Amino acid sequence: MLPKPINRTTTLLYKSGRRRKIDVSVKRRYFPHHTTGELVPIVCQPDDSRVFGGYKFEVLNHDLLLAFGPGEKRLPFLRISDPKTSATWALWIKSFGNSNNYIEPLLIDRTENGVIWKLDDSAELRLEILGHIIRKVIVLNRRPFWNSITFIIARGGASLIDGLAIGRSERLLMAFRKNAQLFDNPLFWFSRPLLWDSRNSCAPLSSPNIMEPEYTIKPVRKGVWELRIDMDADWLDNAKYPVCIDPTIVLQPDPAEGKDNWLYEQTPNQNHGTVAYKCIGEDTHSTSGRAILEFDLSSIMGMSIISADLQLYWSGVHSDPNFEFAAYRILNDWEEMTSSWNYRKTGVLWTNAGGDIDSTQYGTTSGMTGATYSHQDIKALVQMWANGTANNGLMIKQTTVNSAVYWCHLYFSDSSTPSYRPKLTIEYEEGGIFIPAKLGALAGKGIINPLATGIII
Repeated sequence: MLPKPINRTTTLLYKSGRRRKIDVSVKRRYFPHHTTGELVPIVCQPDDSRVFGGYKFEVLNHDLLLAFGPGEKRLPFLRISDPKTSATWALWIKSFGNSNNYIEPLLIDRTENGVIWKLDDSAELRLEILGHIIRKVIVLNRRPFWNSITFIIARGGASLIDGLAIGRSERLLMAFRKNAQLFDNPLFWFSRPLLWDSRNSCAPLSSPNIMEPEYTIKPVRKGVWELRIDMDADWLDNAKYPVCIDPTIVLQPDPAEGKDNWLYEQTPNQNHGTVAYKCIGEDTHSTSGRAILEFDLSSIMGMSIISADLQLYWSGVHSDPNFEFAAYRILNDWEEMTSSWNYRKTGVLWTNAGGDIDSTQYGTTSGMTGATYSHQDIKALVQMWANGTANNGLMIKQTTVNSAVYWCHLYFSDSSTPSYRPKLTIEYEEGGIFIPAKLGALAGKGIINPLATGIII
């Protein structure tokens, strides 16, 4: 039998809930450890070789084992192994230009999260572990005598699949466990490379400093593939050195994590979900750059938001000390590793190229003159999400479109410096309850527990 409800004439007072403050980040990726199953981050401090003979050092504490630095001739300079199935993938540099002589890198230096090799008199190779990516950057210190570079990728007891992403122009080479099922996620893949020079990481079209080289994938024999990067000779002739070639290896991220991406108008079908920092700005030269971010806010649904501070790190302003930007609510869902200026996910276009957003500006900020943190008040936006509006994240973009090119460099979640990554600090109040004004007068009257059933009046 239910207890009697509170008398309709009883005065009810609202008792506020507790205040709490949380930091929400676009997180670095975590992986289930292959022995404990515990979710652990990638360890960026390499250990000495313990599994693969002939290698200088390895990274062991995550789902895939990574071995770097061959100590013997003709060993691959990178070996990836899946401890669950003993499957392996290996990567060599076959040649520069049209030569068929394998490159034997000379180990130069070991860094906190990677390794550097000298390849020839003009080039060095840097391998860095940055969260969920292995950034494989070739740095050209002067104009090389060659215009192309060829990699060899081989697999053992595993799968490599050459796939054409729906709605996109490039093919990707993806790695799967043996006997992978249809629609299984790849363990990792080789992303399309980019080139840029030292003029500026993002510049007007009149400065040919960023380009997409030709990228071809060719099976050589069963289990062996060639990846060839062909660079434009005129671009190399006119570039400001050093030049970087970035054919990154992307480890499969946890889809439950937060996410971010950079949308770049000049490469409208190119995904940039693994960048550490890029340029934000709006102009009429088709070189506009925008950031999209999404935070997991499932823990604050239904809460009353007291404050919401979006902290971003910028490395300075290019050309315009009055650079102004704002946050905008994104209207449609998107995928971190497949979205681009034109596409919000595989095979699905944005309604408007460059991202679908509400016109309302949140947390307009300006006045940056150098490397600094910005703080934007986006309380109203976070309250909308907490109230049930679909959380598709937010876009950071310049508030005006310029005839000249104005840029500001924004750091993303893949920055190797944790304090530079985007962070959202939310202070909220847990839901309060209504209580009778005169508890003493109602003692023993069978008051229904308001936390369990709600108050009937």
